Amino acid sequence: YDEIVHISLSHNLSSAYRNALLAAEKFDGKVKVFDSLSLSTGIALQVIYASELRDEGKSSEEIISSLEKRRGHAQASFVLNTLSYLHKGGRCSAMSNIIGTLFRIKPQIIVTPEGKMVPGKKYMGRGTPVVRKYVEETLEQFPNIDKKHVFLTHSHATEDMVNAAIEVLKEHGVENIHITLAQATISSHCGPKCLGVLYYNDKK
Repeated sequence: YDEIVHISLSHNLSSAYRNALLAAEKFDGKVKVFDSLSLSTGIALQVIYASELRDEGKSSEEIISSLEKRRGHAQASFVLNTLSYLHKGGRCSAMSNIIGTLFRIKPQIIVTPEGKMVPGKKYMGRGTPVVRKYVEETLEQFPNIDKKHVFLTHSHATEDMVNAAIEVLKEHGVENIHITLAQATISSHCGPKCLGVLYYNDKK
């Protein structure tokens, strides 16, 4: 190819963006690095959109410009099944971990438009009912769903948990659901049975 548009993990979560900029300097402007300000399949949404623009014949500059306009609408959030991995990673105190375990607290994590992770709602109970409530409330909180591509990403959630999320998405008219497994970077922070719903929240 003549050019590459590289879409990176948020600079507020990783050094990947800065490292990509340094590497791109060796290619005389032929590699353009774009900060997704997101993670996981929040990046995948932007990659798919960029690919569609490429197939329409858009230039790399036009692709970057369109990505920038839509970047803040890439809704990414997750609900955790356990706090222990946040604790191990230094993002949760020992006391919070103990209390969360005792009361079966399942926190929601939201990726902000600035590309940072912040706590959202706190759910209590077992996996499947929590997942259903999380998905329902996420769709209510971010209701301008681009139904063309919706990701359901999880770290080996149970079949019941995944099916509950699919059911809620279909109740809201979403048919094109991409079900994906979170890989090592995400899983090492969120732990097993974490589940997230990710989509563009702009009705395009």
